[in-house]
Order: sequence, then C-alpha cells, then structure tokens
Amino acid sequence: MFKRLQNAIIFSVAVLVFIFPAALSAKELPLMADLSKLRLKIIETTTVEKLPGYMQSMAATPDEESESSSYYRAPEGKKIVVVTLKGSIPSPCRLTYDSAEFVALYDQSVTSSTGVKKIRTVSSHAAGVTTTDSWQISTEGVSTNSIEVYAASPLILRIAFYLPKEVESFDLRYPTAIAKKATISNRGK
Repeated sequence: MFKRLQNAIIFSVAVLVFIFPAALSAKELPLMADLSKLRLKIIETTTVEKLPGYMQSMAATPDEESESSSYYRAPEGKKIVVVTLKGSIPSPCRLTYDSAEFVALYDQSVTSSTGVKKIRTVSSHAAGVTTTDSWQISTEGVSTNSIEVYAASPLILRIAFYLPKEVESFDLRYPTAIAKKATISNRGK
C-alpha cells in the first residue's frame, strides 16, 4: 500500500514537471552560471545585409526602406556577421548571457608613426545575441538575455558582430571556462 502511494506521488510530480512546466517558477529553477556545460560549437558563419528586431545602437542606423521597419544595417565601412552556435542545455535552469561574453578576434594591418607596417590583433564584442529571429542591441553596447528552460533541450545561439568589411576570418572567443561561486567575506568590517 505504501509503495503504491509513493509511486503515485512520484508520478504526480513527474507529470507536473514534464507535462506542466509552468508549474515551476523561475525561483525554483537554478541559475546556470557555468556556460561551459552548454558545449557550444560553431555550426555556421554568414554575412547578412540587415538584422530584424528591437535594436538601440549608436553604431546601427535605421533601414531606409521603411520608417516603421525594425531592420538595421551595419554602419559605413562595416558588415554584419552572424555566427550560429549549437549546444545543449543539460537540465532545467535559468540561463543568462550577455553580448560582452562573445568576442571576435581578427588581425588588422596598421602603419606605425615611423611608417612600418604591422599586424595587430583587434577585438570586437558582439553587438547582440539571440535564441530567436529577433535581435536586441543595447545603447550601452551590451545586451543581456535570459531564458527559462524547463527540460533538457538543444540550444541554438546566434551572435551578431559589426566587423570591418575587409575582415575575411576571425577567431571567436565565447564562454567555455567553468564558473565558480564566490562568497563575500564579512571579515574586516
């Protein structure tokens, strides 16, 4: 009898968690701070003419085709490059990430004051990151996104960069390091 009751309770909880995920609140979902658990891999890199969505950026200019349009093009001398990353979310969680965590590193030719040409590595933070087809770019240059995931699932992240038109390849740096919890000590007060 007790075993049947126990199994019924376990089944009820499973139904609530998997069939009715809205029963879980965001407070009950743990924060996934260790983004290396996503096991992100680059699956595609493309150049696009414009990006749809809500964008507020000092670098972007509204699309001239329509004043009510929510499309933006790269500033003069730049192009929009979108990198698609694929990974997986291993368990229910709250996932928060921002565009500053994704950086394009590319080589640029410069001439010193003495006339010597050099190659230097330049970095460019992502203009935006999305899991949908809509983009958001902050006026501060960093856009923060958060999603709630109620079951293990695949994840597709799209990252947009404004890069100089002459850049043909770049290295992408993204969160792969393990995050550790830091506890603030009250000693010394």
